[in-house]
Amino acid sequence: MFLDTIVPLAASAGGSGLAQSGSGTTIHVISSVLAFGLLTLAGVYAVLILAIDHSLKKHKLTNLVRKLPPLDKLENLLFQVIFTGFLLLTATLVTGLIYVDDLMAQHLAHKTVLSILAWVVFGTLLLGRWLKGWRGAIAIRLTLAGIGLLLLAYFGSKLVLEVLLDRSWYS
Repeated sequence: MFLDTIVPLAASAGGSGLAQSGSGTTIHVISSVLAFGLLTLAGVYAVLILAIDHSLKKHKLTNLVRKLPPLDKLENLLFQVIFTGFLLLTATLVTGLIYVDDLMAQHLAHKTVLSILAWVVFGTLLLGRWLKGWRGAIAIRLTLAGIGLLLLAYFGSKLVLEVLLDRSWYS
């Protein structure tokens, strides 16, 4: 039901060539957008946790901090979002390796490497949380590092290819 609605919308959006691609590539694109969105949301949660933590340590509760959920609930939500985003990022990487024709011809090697590095960061964070109970500052730092790598993978790659080199991913 969900894919029946989203796939035609995604395929018709812009002239990206998604309409001509196979279902595997479409699944890859949709999972990557969902993963990026969820992990970006995790980055926002990490910043909110940082603001709450900073406010509590300074003993100055701002109106924003007073309106936010308790720190432990926000942190649990952060890890739930990261776990779901990690699963989607895993699906993105697997489908990308299976369905993308030629990483070099489409200028996707650097994007893939940065995405894999982000996957390792998020995986390390989840493993550290599970095995060692990581939370707080280390969770915030690793979350922001992971989303930074994903931002660099997409927007950095796009900037270099389209602005500096005057190319696209499909040329």
